[in-house]
Amino acid sequence: MVYGHSFGGSTAAVAAQRDDRVIGGVNLDGPIYGPVDEQGFQDKPFVLVASMRNFTRPNPPPVSEWTEFYSNVDAAKMELIVWDTQHYAFTDVPLLLTVYHQTPPASQLVVDQTFGTLSGRRVEAATNGIVAGLMRLVYDGDAESPREVGGNADVDVVRSDLPECE
Repeated sequence: MVYGHSFGGSTAAVAAQRDDRVIGGVNLDGPIYGPVDEQGFQDKPFVLVASMRNFTRPNPPPVSEWTEFYSNVDAAKMELIVWDTQHYAFTDVPLLLTVYHQTPPASQLVVDQTFGTLSGRRVEAATNGIVAGLMRLVYDGDAESPREVGGNADVDVVRSDLPECE
């Protein structure tokens, strides 16, 4: 399994395509660049996770930059959105802000625009649930676990192509 944020998410897709040791992956709000976008890969489950961007509830559209890649992955796959986040929410900084406990009022707007308004602990819980669900699918064949991430109030399933549960 491999996962990454931003360009690391793009790297996760390339690693899944090129490295036989990689058996699945997660892209946390990263672009998809290069041949992997057009070629995709087979038999390696992959999850794309978007920050809120300018989407609104309910029923956000798929991220347009991921459409070609998504259609070229011939494996279990999902596209998810974590609400009230911005691109840098998937870094350690939101967790550090929960320890700091107080953002100076003059900085709050910039913090919200950079990381979103979802607390670091809730971003952590959502991300852990997404990665753990994919791991249970990959390692245990448990197709229900990835579906459960949609039960997290902070996560919506944008689209999903998972195997049927037995």
